[in-house]
Order: sequence, then C-alpha cells, then structure tokens
Amino acid sequence: MKKTAATALMVTIPVLLFFGALKIRGPMLPEHNSKNEIRILIDRLPVMFNESQHSDIAARKIWPLIEEAHYRISSFNPLEELVLEPPRSEGAMNGAPSKPTLRFIYIQDELTRALAFDKGDADVAFSALSLSKTIWLQRRLNSSQFFLVPGTNISFLGFNLTNPVLSSLQTRRAIAQALPVPEWIHERWKDWLVPLKEFNLPLFDLTESKTYFAAQPPISLSYLTTPVREGYETALLMREALKKVGVKLLVQTVEPALYYSRLKKGQDDLFSARMLRFSVHDPVLDYVKTGGEKNYFHYSNPSLDHFLLNNPGADLSSIHTWIEEDLPFVPLYSWTNALILNPTVRFKKNTPPEFAQSYLFLLDLETTTH
Repeated sequence: MKKTAATALMVTIPVLLFFGALKIRGPMLPEHNSKNEIRILIDRLPVMFNESQHSDIAARKIWPLIEEAHYRISSFNPLEELVLEPPRSEGAMNGAPSKPTLRFIYIQDELTRALAFDKGDADVAFSALSLSKTIWLQRRLNSSQFFLVPGTNISFLGFNLTNPVLSSLQTRRAIAQALPVPEWIHERWKDWLVPLKEFNLPLFDLTESKTYFAAQPPISLSYLTTPVREGYETALLMREALKKVGVKLLVQTVEPALYYSRLKKGQDDLFSARMLRFSVHDPVLDYVKTGGEKNYFHYSNPSLDHFLLNNPGADLSSIHTWIEEDLPFVPLYSWTNALILNPTVRFKKNTPPEFAQSYLFLLDLETTTH
C-alpha cells in the first residue's frame, strides 16, 4: 500500500504542478518583447486565403492586409496562429519594416481566450468574444481601451418548416408578433444591439397574437440552443414571450459542435442563430436557396430559386420581399462589434479611425513597449 500511495503521489505532484502552471501562466502564447509586433486574439483562423472566399469570414477580414497593405504570410498553423510580416520600407533604416508584424492567435476555448487577453497575452481583440465575456473585460478596462464598432451580423429566429404547425404562415406571423424585440434591445442589450429597419415584418402585437393562438389547439414546440450564455438567455426570453400567448416552448441545449448538424436534420422546431456577414452585401444564397448549405429552415420557393440562379450574389436586402412574404425566419437585430485594446498598444492618433470589417485598422495602431 505504501508503494502504491507513493506511486500515486509521484504521479499526482507533476499533474498538480502542470495544472498549476497553466493557472499561473495561462495558454502557451508568445511572450511580448521589444519587437514591433502586435498580437491579435481571434475566435477563428482562415481555412485558406483567397479574395473570392466569400464563405470564409476570417480570411476576408485578413485578406486586405495582404492585398492592400502588401503583408506576406510568414507562418501559418491553422490550429494555432497566423503571422504576417510587413513589406520592407525603403525609407526605414537598414531596410527594416516600418509597419508592425501581425500575429493572429487562435484559442479555441472562449473562457481561456478571455483570460489570456485579461492577462496581457494579446494586444487586440476584435469581435473575438461573446457578449458576456466582452462585458466582463469592459468592466476591467478603462474607456480608452474599449470601442464599439458598427457591425453587420444579424440574429434571427428560425422556423423548421417541415413541422406541420410551423408550415402555416399565419402561425409563424403570430409567433413573430409575440416577440417584444424592441423591449429586449432597450432593456437588456441597449448598447450592443441595433434595430433592423430594412424589413417590413410583423410588429409586436401581444393582443393579436393571443387571439390567434386562443383559436388553435394547444401548441408545444421545441427550441434548440447551446450553453453559450447569450444563446441560452435568448431561449429563455423566447420561452417567456410565447408562454404569454399560450405556446409552450421546450428548450433543448446541445453543444455547439452538434447544433447545426441537428438543425440540418430538422430535429427541432425553433432556433435562433447569427447570420455572419463580412459586409451587408454578402450573398445569402446558402441560407435561402432550396437545399442550401445553411438553409436550416428547410425553406423552398421556386420563384426565389429562379431569382438566385440569375443573381447568385444577391444580398439580404435584395430578397427582402420573399423573406417578408414567406417568413422562413424572423430577422431580430444586428450586433455591434467590440474592439478591445490592452495598454501595450494604442492608436497613433487620439481619435480612432473609421472602422471597416477588415483588420486594416491594425495599421493605425502602434506598440507602447518598443
């Protein structure tokens, strides 16, 4: 027994020391030094670089640095990091680059990502964290390190149109009327959400929604979400809103890795998600075309398919008439993006520049440690 205990202790001590080291040091990120380098924390790395990669949002955000600012890829590990080296400036001493090296660091686990930034293991985080983690960091930083930037991502409530109940347009419209979206925006996420004005959608009308569902047999629907805080809170808001009009909502939680595969199979009735867009002009073909890769609504309209066949690059505003008439999903609101800076970097000018969705704004930053 003593030998077993001693062996266990020999195994336990290194394990404890290992996890203790992780707790103290955090993720294995490069130490900041005196080099002219900016470290950017991101929530996803590109799959490949190509200016025509419309579906790869990460690549499209980084690509302008290569195409317009003439950065070159120095190293690329799709599971960890991407390093871009600047062009050598003719006016700089000894031909040294006058622009900073840009190191994009990927950490899969979001909590680890937030803690890494809080400890100073990265200099910049741009739309790289969920709302709850962003607010947590905001409270720990001064206002000069935090910026809200107009965004293009849209949250929506999706309907599984293979469900006989939800195949009724009247039912979908009555569900949309039960959602107090303006109240959610104003009272819960005022600084983070922007109302959508480009759609003519059913307005919040609790009385009319109640009247409709009072005339229907009892309705019970499933709602799929993930453990991510904003998603789960949205699920609870949906459940409370529909309860007021007599609809029972059963909230089911699955891990993000299983979320979209379940939606693709049509196993759940309602869900909410974000339409990730680099630009408001991004094509939406995958979301609404019959059999589209992201058509989790199982929506099909021959007229819209014909339009998309001739206009494959059509954006959301181009198809708003079909969305308003068929209501395969309810656009809810758009999100602002958060830019967070650690004290290791600052803008060269006192006033931050106008932001686009790409990372070109990084060229307006300078390090404070070299």
